[in-house]
Amino acid sequence: FSIKNITKSIETIKEGLNYDENNPNLNFNLGFFFSENFQYQKAIKQYQKVIKLGHNKEMAYNNIGNIYINEKNYLKAEYNFLECLKLNSSNYLTINNLIRSLILKRDFIQAKKYQKISDKLKTKNNIYFINKAEILFFYKKYEEAKNLLIEFCKKNKNDIGASISLSLIYSNLGKFESSYKLIQDIY
Repeated sequence: FSIKNITKSIETIKEGLNYDENNPNLNFNLGFFFSENFQYQKAIKQYQKVIKLGHNKEMAYNNIGNIYINEKNYLKAEYNFLECLKLNSSNYLTINNLIRSLILKRDFIQAKKYQKISDKLKTKNNIYFINKAEILFFYKKYEEAKNLLIEFCKKNKNDIGASISLSLIYSNLGKFESSYKLIQDIY
């Protein structure tokens, strides 16, 4: 989205809310566009209204959690992700976001616990692979982390973050030439 389009979207949604201020979809979308425009406190307020309206509470909690990750407030992020999981304990997106929050908070014990839950789910997105590799890396399981990221990088050649993580693992394994070549391939 461009800033111009986000601003126009916010204005249009606000006009709609003048006619129906308790419309949960409009409130949710306004929260989304506030978040996209880095107006995090306004976004949180809209998502909290959505929760009070009892509509799409699950995604509202998830999105609030993501805002708190952006603000580096990992405790509040964790709280909101857990609230979401109370509503749907198998929401793979929220489980992986919770793991990301725990990793950023450096709570690898809890991250590993939730990673085991994520492992049982069939949906494996890019956050899943990065989280799992970081946990393996923390526990010095470099070969497993390397193999996981190689598999991921083959499927997602444009994911620079995964490639950089893989490069770090190669360095820790003493494979500096492989690490250097991978970084050259990225840039």
